[in-house]
Amino acid sequence: MSELQIKVYTTPNCGGCKMLKGQVEKSKYKEIFEFIDVTTRPEEKKVLDSNGIASVPAIFVNYKGRSEYLIGFRPINVIDDFITECIRY
Repeated sequence: MSELQIKVYTTPNCGGCKMLKGQVEKSKYKEIFEFIDVTTRPEEKKVLDSNGIASVPAIFVNYKGRSEYLIGFRPINVIDDFITECIRY
């Protein structure tokens, strides 16, 4: 699984970001999540901009050179299912 990266782009005042952080411990992928505050790391915001994304949380799943993303808050079971689908192929 070392090829798997899960990056969550956030901002400090984002309610959905806070809720997502609160449920990551329930994820089977919890050790892999990396939270990135785009207000303190503006260079990372370029990833969002280049994909036409203007809202957070934005969850990017990178696996074997492929990248998929979800925008907005989702329950952790939905996120886990999405990640599982991303690494299936």
